[in-house]
Order: sequence, then C-alpha cells, then structure tokens
Amino acid sequence: MTTTDLATINFDNWTDQQEQDAINQLAKQSRPRHIIGGNQFIAEFPDKKRVTLPLTLSLADINAMTQDNEDDAVQQVITLLERLGDKETVDTITTEPVASMAAIASDYFATIQKITGATMGK
Repeated sequence: MTTTDLATINFDNWTDQQEQDAINQLAKQSRPRHIIGGNQFIAEFPDKKRVTLPLTLSLADINAMTQDNEDDAVQQVITLLERLGDKETVDTITTEPVASMAAIASDYFATIQKITGATMGK
C-alpha cells in the first residue's frame, strides 16, 4: 500500500481526473482472477489466496442464499458457503478487501448465469 505525505497534499489542485486515475489504479490492484475447473469456480485474490466455490447448485441452495440477502452478492456467497459447511473459504473471503470480494461474487454469479443459459440452449 502506498502512503502519501499528508503535509504535501494540495486539496485546491486535486482534479476529477486525478481522482479517477487513483480509483482505476486501486481497482486494478484489487481485481481478482478466476478459472473454472470441473464443477468449481476457482478464484485467486490479489494476495494469491485461492478459494473454490461450487458451480452445481440446487434450488434449495439458491433459496437459502437469496433469503434475506436478495441484493447483496457477497452475503449470498457467504450464506452459500456456510450452508455447505465451508468455514475455511468463508474465513478467507471475509478477510479480503471488500472490492475484491465483490468482484469475485459478481464474477461467480455471472458464471452461474452463463452455465444456466448454456444449459437452456442460449
């Protein structure tokens, strides 16, 4: 993590472009990667920690994930892992930066949608 000398900061000259550049740099550093192996979504956080998430879900799994968590993808993943008894993965993802966790959750559910669409011939 880069630190900034607070005494040298000039708020009067800070631009929207500088802010966007800083956000883009942080986003790039926080972006996890993933692959699909067998029935697993395998994600790697920027710090090289890896987790696996199941890609074969039942309707009961989906219902448990979305109950009380409809709009929160990260909490849905945590609920699913807790349901499946995967405490080690829950412990790993909950200690990672929020931006990385959210990206993995988004990619995971996008992959589930792609599998479902392919299964239906779309």
